[in-house]
Amino acid sequence: MERMKVKSKKAKILRPLTKKEKILLTILGALIIYFIFYRFVFQRQSDKIESLEEASYQLDQKIAENNRILRNELQIKEDWKNLREERDSILSNYFPVIDQSQIIYLLEELLVDEAIDVSDFRFSRPDLISVADREIAKMDISLPFEGEYNDIIKALQAIQMSPKKILFSSLQFTRDTNNILTGEMILNVISLEGLVAADGQVIYVETIDGNMDNPFLPYGDYREPVRQEDVEDKGEEDENKPEEDIEEALPSELDNKKDESKLEMGSLLYSFQNKEYEFLTNETSIEGLVSPSKMSRLGDTALRLDYQVDKAKDDGFGYIDLDKEHITVKSPVDFLNMGIYSYGANPSQIGLTLMDKNDKSMTLRASEKVDWTGWKDLKVQLPDNKALYPLKVKNIYIKLPKNSQFEATLIFDNLHLYDDYFTYKVKAGDTIFDISLKFYGTSKYMNEILRLNNMNITDILPVGKLLKLRVP
Repeated sequence: MERMKVKSKKAKILRPLTKKEKILLTILGALIIYFIFYRFVFQRQSDKIESLEEASYQLDQKIAENNRILRNELQIKEDWKNLREERDSILSNYFPVIDQSQIIYLLEELLVDEAIDVSDFRFSRPDLISVADREIAKMDISLPFEGEYNDIIKALQAIQMSPKKILFSSLQFTRDTNNILTGEMILNVISLEGLVAADGQVIYVETIDGNMDNPFLPYGDYREPVRQEDVEDKGEEDENKPEEDIEEALPSELDNKKDESKLEMGSLLYSFQNKEYEFLTNETSIEGLVSPSKMSRLGDTALRLDYQVDKAKDDGFGYIDLDKEHITVKSPVDFLNMGIYSYGANPSQIGLTLMDKNDKSMTLRASEKVDWTGWKDLKVQLPDNKALYPLKVKNIYIKLPKNSQFEATLIFDNLHLYDDYFTYKVKAGDTIFDISLKFYGTSKYMNEILRLNNMNITDILPVGKLLKLRVP
């Protein structure tokens, strides 16, 4: 009996599921699957969407910040442009460098129609004055004059209308029996060379050395005359060096103003480096020392030569050796320009020694003698024969007369090459009058500039326009 009950219980346990039970199990399984998907699939997707939305928000914030920076950058560029135009306008009213020839040209242009008689232009040495935390150069100009009262008033008004700032320092005169006034006016001119050299690179947002030296030190750069103990005696090793024949043709010297605008016309051939160069001589009575100088008109390094001669037995030669610099003129050009600063006149002849492609030496004279004070640009005519090129610059020579005895200092600026015409890019504030005055020292070339560029006097001169100009 009992066995029958056990079998009956087992039979009840193993019975098939009813329809309702199957439905309930199916629902339970679906719930379990849904829970698993929701917990491990749907929830993770939701977290990912939320994370992406947060990232999208942050990117939107960055885009907004970048747009704000770009708007500020555009404003900064606009402010920079306005400041640059204002700077160029200010610079156009002042002398870039104190150059006597430039000042004389300008004064003659201003006084050309006036009836007063100016007998001379007397210049003082450039002096440095402090303006704020800068030092700028100032020069006094004395103009002895003679004329009637009304004519003198007109002359003063003409000087006052100068495109470059000229200040009146004093005016003294006396009247003779014929009502003619005789006297002297003292003018001041100021150069922005120190300011431009110190601040010019800041305008272009370039990194500069805050301890940059003032490049306008024409007299502060002076050193004591060369002494025997200061230089090596190279006379013995070059005593037997043969003299080279000097060409008789003497190229003419540049007549127009000698400032940095002149250098815009040519292409740079060689820039002197901040290092020592050799000075060789063929006479023991000639001694010299070559050293770097800060007096370059473009803010680069110039070359300073201090030399002395003590009664040379024959015509003596000194050479600044440039053979190792590999300075090459590859093809014919109109001329080579050599800027030289002199502290006073002396009988030195100056020129270049070149070597053609056939290794034949030629000497080209730049100046018969040093007869100027300050900067002067000398041009050396180069050969027209293409078969001689390329030409290599061997040295700068100094020829000293027999029995001469003197001491001198010369500053050599970078070497430039020039053709008959050059291209000038118009800057903010430029006018045809200013451009003519800048490159030729007078406004009389305005018509030529207009003709070369097919322009009329009423045409607008846009910034960035390229003008064709003739090298003076």
